[in-house]
Amino acid sequence: MKLDLFVKLKNESSTILLFVGIRYRRNILCGQINNVLFYFGRCCSVVKQRLLFTYCYSSYGSVLWDLENPYVESVYTAWRKGLRRAWGLPVDTHCALLPILSNSLPVIDELAKKVCQIYPELLRQ
Repeated sequence: MKLDLFVKLKNESSTILLFVGIRYRRNILCGQINNVLFYFGRCCSVVKQRLLFTYCYSSYGSVLWDLENPYVESVYTAWRKGLRRAWGLPVDTHCALLPILSNSLPVIDELAKKVCQIYPELLRQ
């Protein structure tokens, strides 16, 4: 299905292709978060967080994203919402507190770190 979507939009602008790819990735992320929290909802918050990082934090293809694109924010938002649900926090908990509670970098910093790691490898080839 994903490939069909890209083939149909092959002649459209790259912004639309980027949006479709990011939206697809966001939907996959939301589904994975929902599955983890549904099946392991009775576990403690630390275990749920660990499961989210293990099973939902894959960012395959994200190094190709333009991190300044406004559509990328939807992926960040989905991840933050999942963390809030795992910790049982109110929806109005400030996003600056989530990296402190989860003892991790913010999502934008994680993605930027991955981009910085792959560029030297690309230049060597």
